[in-house]
Amino acid sequence: MRWDITCKGFKRVRELINENVETTEQCIRIMSGLESCCDELTPDDNSDWIYYDDFRDLKSEIHEEIELMDEDDYEDCENTVNYCLSDFYDLCNAARVWLPV
Repeated sequence: MRWDITCKGFKRVRELINENVETTEQCIRIMSGLESCCDELTPDDNSDWIYYDDFRDLKSEIHEEIELMDEDDYEDCENTVNYCLSDFYDLCNAARVWLPV
C-alpha cells in the first residue's frame, strides 16, 4: 500500500502507549494525543479532502469521551482508548495515512 500522508504527531501517541502506565490520566493523555492527530490531519486548507469530515467527527467523539472519563474507573477508560484507537487506525488505513513508529 502507498501512503499519501504522514501523521507525525502519532509518534507521541505511540510513546505514551509504550510507557504502559495504567492510569486514567495516561488514558486522557493518549486520547488528547489522538485528538491532536485529528487536528494535524485536518488543516483548514484541506477541507475538500474526502476524509476531512470523518477525522473532524472522530476528533469530536474523542473530545466527548475525554470529558466523560471517570478517574475511578481505569478499566472503562482503557476500553474507551482501545475503541478510539481502533477507529483511528481504521480511518487512517482507509485514508492512506502513515502512522510513524
